[in-house]
Amino acid sequence: MATRIAGSEARFDPVAVGLAVALAVLTFLYFAPAGLHDRWNLIDDPEYVALNPVVPDGLTAEGAAWAFGLHGHAANWFPLTWLSHMLDVSLFGEQPGPHKLMNALYHALGPLCPVASRSATKSSSVASAW
Repeated sequence: MATRIAGSEARFDPVAVGLAVALAVLTFLYFAPAGLHDRWNLIDDPEYVALNPVVPDGLTAEGAAWAFGLHGHAANWFPLTWLSHMLDVSLFGEQPGPHKLMNALYHALGPLCPVASRSATKSSSVASAW
């Protein structure tokens, strides 16, 4: 049964939250073994991190400005991806394992986003878990 939050149309639905958490845990468990990799083994890994002209410096003001710029590095414009790689370098250096483990965590957070935004969309809470 959903619990109504006073003064809003938002509802807390334990079924939807449970489904989202289960999906998040399963997603993390699926991707977590990538954290055991000790080298940049995907085709684009070196270009995004190790061979990138800015990311190896970590998260800096100059790097953040570069991330939002129109440089076209790797033929993509995805500032949040660049910022997350910079944060990973700041936290872990250029070791591939922790970077990939953080990526698994980011993927695991995905199923939680629709449930968290349910109050804004006023959609079915169970549907938002899927």
